[in-house]
Amino acid sequence: MDLAGGGDTTEQTLDSHLTPIAESQRQPGDVEYFGTDAHNTVHVVLYAGTDPATGADMMYEAEKTGTNVHYVGLRTGGYWYHVSA
Repeated sequence: MDLAGGGDTTEQTLDSHLTPIAESQRQPGDVEYFGTDAHNTVHVVLYAGTDPATGADMMYEAEKTGTNVHYVGLRTGGYWYHVSA
Protein backbone atom coordinates (compact mmCIF):
# COMPACT_ATOMS: atom_id res chain seq x y z
CA MET A 1 0.00 0.00 0.00
CA ASP A 2 1.32 3.45 -0.91
CA LEU A 3 0.34 5.71 1.96
CA ALA A 4 -0.33 9.33 0.93
CA GLY A 5 0.84 8.70 -2.63
CA GLY A 6 4.44 8.37 -1.51
CA GLY A 7 4.50 11.69 0.34
CA ASP A 8 6.74 12.38 3.31
CA THR A 9 6.05 10.78 6.67
CA THR A 10 4.00 13.72 7.94
CA GLU A 11 1.62 13.41 4.97
CA GLN A 12 1.45 9.64 5.49
CA THR A 13 0.12 9.98 9.06
CA LEU A 14 -2.98 11.70 7.63
CA ASP A 15 -3.82 8.81 5.27
CA SER A 16 -7.31 7.34 5.71
CA HIS A 17 -5.82 3.82 5.94
CA LEU A 18 -4.15 4.64 9.27
CA THR A 19 -5.85 4.50 12.66
CA PRO A 20 -3.96 5.80 15.70
CA ILE A 21 -3.47 3.10 18.36
CA ALA A 22 -1.76 2.77 21.72
CA GLU A 23 1.63 1.08 21.75
CA SER A 24 0.09 -1.77 23.78
CA GLN A 25 -2.27 -2.50 20.85
CA ARG A 26 0.45 -2.94 18.21
CA GLN A 27 0.39 -6.00 15.97
CA PRO A 28 2.75 -7.14 13.23
CA GLY A 29 2.18 -4.92 10.19
CA ASP A 30 1.42 -1.79 12.23
CA VAL A 31 3.62 1.25 11.75
CA GLU A 32 5.38 3.55 14.18
CA TYR A 33 6.23 7.12 13.26
CA PHE A 34 8.89 9.17 15.05
CA GLY A 35 8.83 12.95 15.30
CA THR A 36 7.87 15.88 17.49
CA ASP A 37 4.19 14.86 17.48
CA ALA A 38 1.84 12.40 15.77
CA HIS A 39 1.55 14.53 12.61
CA ASN A 40 5.02 16.10 12.42
CA THR A 41 7.20 13.09 11.72
CA VAL A 42 10.57 12.29 10.21
CA HIS A 43 10.86 8.48 10.28
CA VAL A 44 8.62 5.41 10.00
CA VAL A 45 9.16 1.73 10.84
CA LEU A 46 7.10 -1.41 10.26
CA TYR A 47 6.49 -3.62 13.30
CA ALA A 48 7.53 -7.20 12.55
CA GLY A 49 6.38 -8.86 15.78
CA THR A 50 8.35 -11.09 18.12
CA ASP A 51 11.26 -13.03 16.66
CA PRO A 52 10.64 -16.70 17.57
CA ALA A 53 14.37 -17.41 17.74
CA THR A 54 15.24 -14.64 20.21
CA GLY A 55 11.94 -13.54 21.77
CA ALA A 56 12.79 -9.91 20.93
CA ASP A 57 10.33 -7.47 19.39
CA MET A 58 11.54 -6.60 15.88
CA MET A 59 10.92 -4.03 13.15
CA TYR A 60 11.82 -3.30 9.56
CA GLU A 61 13.40 0.05 8.77
CA ALA A 62 15.72 1.84 6.41
CA GLU A 63 18.21 4.05 8.23
CA LYS A 64 17.44 6.90 5.83
CA THR A 65 15.94 7.47 2.39
CA GLY A 66 17.81 5.56 -0.28
CA THR A 67 19.24 2.89 2.05
CA ASN A 68 18.32 -0.78 2.30
CA VAL A 69 15.66 -2.02 4.70
CA HIS A 70 16.92 -4.02 7.69
CA TYR A 71 15.33 -6.36 10.27
CA VAL A 72 16.38 -4.94 13.64
CA GLY A 73 15.32 -4.73 17.27
CA LEU A 74 12.27 -2.56 17.92
CA ARG A 75 12.74 0.98 19.19
CA THR A 76 9.69 2.56 20.79
CA GLY A 77 8.70 6.04 21.81
CA GLY A 78 6.96 7.02 18.60
CA TYR A 79 3.35 7.23 17.44
CA TRP A 80 1.62 3.97 16.52
CA TYR A 81 -0.92 3.40 13.72
CA HIS A 82 -2.80 0.35 12.51
CA VAL A 83 -2.79 0.01 8.72
CA SER A 84 -6.04 -1.16 7.09
CA ALA A 85 -6.77 -1.99 3.46
